[in-house]
Amino acid sequence: LDALRDDPQIPLTIARFAEAAGAAPMAIYRHFSDRDDLLFAVGNEILLQITIDMDGDSPWQRRVEQWMRAVYAQFMAFPQCAYLMAYRMTFQPGWVQAVGPLIETLGKKGAALEGQFLGDAVHWVSSSAVYNACGTIAVNDARPGGEYFYDSLKQVAPSIRGDWRLVDEAGIAAQRSFEIVVGMTIVGVEELVRQQA
Repeated sequence: LDALRDDPQIPLTIARFAEAAGAAPMAIYRHFSDRDDLLFAVGNEILLQITIDMDGDSPWQRRVEQWMRAVYAQFMAFPQCAYLMAYRMTFQPGWVQAVGPLIETLGKKGAALEGQFLGDAVHWVSSSAVYNACGTIAVNDARPGGEYFYDSLKQVAPSIRGDWRLVDEAGIAAQRSFEIVVGMTIVGVEELVRQQA
């Protein structure tokens, strides 16, 4: 994971993982059936390392904010794995561990949501954090200097390319939008609390 964190552009190949582990590429197959199995394990390990430092004495709204920021930060730290983690996270023990404090905060130890209201709130908060991180990563990849920017521009006619600076502004806006998403998500959960009452 250190290699992935240090070099977010590192390709996710069996050879790279073997090199980082100091092993031959074929040795990886003794532990993993294929590349997807290996990537699933890497994604799970990343999710297991989410550090959620929530102040138990603070209002539940503040704890939800802290949870969202911790998850967002972990996804942003491993941009090359973000889509993989988002796609398969529901089935990963690391995600179950990470979402535990959120369930407690939205349930009996905080907002006191139950049943469908609790399920809706957990889904809303977690998907807001995860998919906003994935969206920010995608926009950053599209910005000048990003992995896909110049390849994308080659496919667009010069007359409709417009002002390229707007693409860069979109990256800045994507980062700011997370602040808005956090606030609006908490407002939405507060509405669920009112509806349940």
